[in-house]
Amino acid sequence: MKKYTLWAVLVTLTLTACNNAEEENTPQTYTIDFEQVALNEEGRSWGQATNTKDDTESYDIYSESLLGARFDTWRQETPWFVWLGWTFSNNTQTEYQSDYSHQYASPTGAYSGSKFAIYYHSVSVGSLYTPDIKFNSTVAPQSLMLNNSTTTVCYVKGEDSFSQWSNEDKTTLTITGYQGTTATGNIDVTIAEGNTYISDWTKVDLTSLGEVNRIELKITSTDTGDWGMNAPAYICIDDIVYEK
Repeated sequence: MKKYTLWAVLVTLTLTACNNAEEENTPQTYTIDFEQVALNEEGRSWGQATNTKDDTESYDIYSESLLGARFDTWRQETPWFVWLGWTFSNNTQTEYQSDYSHQYASPTGAYSGSKFAIYYHSVSVGSLYTPDIKFNSTVAPQSLMLNNSTTTVCYVKGEDSFSQWSNEDKTTLTITGYQGTTATGNIDVTIAEGNTYISDWTKVDLTSLGEVNRIELKITSTDTGDWGMNAPAYICIDDIVYEK
C-alpha cells in the first residue's frame, strides 16, 4: 500500500510540474487601449516631456510608455507649432474646423473605452524622423484597430479648402515590423481611394509580422505636389494586441 501511495504522489508531482512548465511557456496577451493616458483640458496629450531635444536641437521630445511599449512625439513650439509622432485623444468630430482642431479627432470616437491614439507623419520633417512603436522586448503582434482621422475624411470629401484629392488618388498605410534593424514583414492597408475611405474602426491582422521589437508606420499617397505629399498623413489607432 505504501508503494502505491508513493507512486501516486510522484505522479501527482510530475503532472503538477508539467502543468506549471506549460503555463510558463504559454504566451500572455496584452492590449494597449490608451485608457491610462492623462489628457489635458482639451482631451489631448502628446505624452510626457522628456526634457530632451532631437539631434538638430529644434524639437522637444515627448514620450508615453504603455504596457511595455513606447510612443515618441517631436514637437516644435516656435516659430510655429509643428508635431509628428503620436497624440492621444478623446475628441470626436465629424466636420472641418477652421482652427484645425479636427486633426486631433476621430469621426467615430474611440474603438473601446474613450481614448485612442493618432499617428501623424509631418511631411515637413518626415525625412528626419519616422514615428514608430518601440517595445521593451521581443513580442508577437496580433492585431490593431484603425480608423481614418477626421482630417483625412474631410480632405477626401473636399471639405478642406486645400484639398487636391481626385477620384484617381489613393492613400496607403504601410505597417512594417522590425527585429533590430531587420524588417520582418510589412502590411499595406488602403485607407482612402477615390471617393471611398475607411469610415469606421477596422481590425488589421499583424501576425504576419512575426516576432518584433519595433513597429514602424508610414503613410504614402499618389496625391503629391512640389512639396511632397498633399494628402494628410494621419491615422487613428486603438487596441494594439500583442503576445509575449
